[in-house]
Amino acid sequence: MKKISFLFTVIIFILSGNRASAQTELQSATLQQGDKTSIYYGKDAFISAFNAVTGVTDVITLSSGTFNSPTFNKACTVYGAGCETDESKGIYSTNVGGITIQHGTEVNGEGETVNKTNDLDGIHIEGIAFTGTVSVGKTGKPVTLKNLTLKRCKFEGLYTWYGSWCLSDVNIINCIIVECIYTEETNNIAIYNSIINRIDGDSYDNKLLIKNCILFSRTGRECIATYKDNIILSPDYNSHDSYLASFFEKNIFRSGNALNYVNSSNKKNNWLGKNDIAIFGEEIGNEYDPSKTYAIKAEAAGTYIGTDGTPVGIYGGLYPFTKTPSNPQIISKEIDVKSTLDGKLKVSIKVEAQK
Repeated sequence: MKKISFLFTVIIFILSGNRASAQTELQSATLQQGDKTSIYYGKDAFISAFNAVTGVTDVITLSSGTFNSPTFNKACTVYGAGCETDESKGIYSTNVGGITIQHGTEVNGEGETVNKTNDLDGIHIEGIAFTGTVSVGKTGKPVTLKNLTLKRCKFEGLYTWYGSWCLSDVNIINCIIVECIYTEETNNIAIYNSIINRIDGDSYDNKLLIKNCILFSRTGRECIATYKDNIILSPDYNSHDSYLASFFEKNIFRSGNALNYVNSSNKKNNWLGKNDIAIFGEEIGNEYDPSKTYAIKAEAAGTYIGTDGTPVGIYGGLYPFTKTPSNPQIISKEIDVKSTLDGKLKVSIKVEAQK
């Protein structure tokens, strides 16, 4: 019964949030803490709900609209209404400025101000368009965390800073990284089925996995990574040491000489020199375009099979690409204008959700 009542609460607020976004921009944030539900309104609703979080099992559900950003110093789950507007489905995005994920502090028994321990383990953020930079840690202030999931979000910039090497089980899934992802001396990060405009980094062994992604471009300085089952559209080769130290398997490259300088032991079964028509059946340009699906054409899907037996690109692998968040989305609704003689009102709601 608790799950059903929570689902109904989420549906009601998604419904009101979508309607409000299209009309009055009335924002709402629902905080679920066990059987307790609290509701906050306005641009600071996210801040108020987050400040009231007391444990990692707490869940915040944001309506569509634009919210001010909290200081993200403790773990919880946050669901937005979606990272992009789709009026055909009645979905309007949840927009939040940049955030920094950084430990809170406390005073120990000796009167010293120190970082709290285990306060960031288990963060899950989904269905939000971040219009500013999202930083994991700050320069000179490393973070230690486990089980960070960023899912179906859109980032202008995503950064993990120097000294943040104590990250483990960090998963970035079905995300759109518009400007740049920058990794610097980090550890155990996986990016699955995402669209990346640009990646940057430094010459550290980041233990970074990039799988079933579309990568448009790289800078001259790049982090060491393992690339599997991707479509890499950078037009030329890269001779930077960190790129040459990376491993490439079953990737499609637009450039015919992308791996010219990579040692044979660091490359396996890649496809080089494939143009957009051969891959997608159309020209797709050099940066993310929200109007395109980035699905490879049927003939290519049967030819370019990745390391796990599914097609390369964002619709293969473990997490086929979608922008629809895991929390229920109202895609159609019908409400009778009149009640029946016995006072009942007919309501029909169609909901779509992803795993």
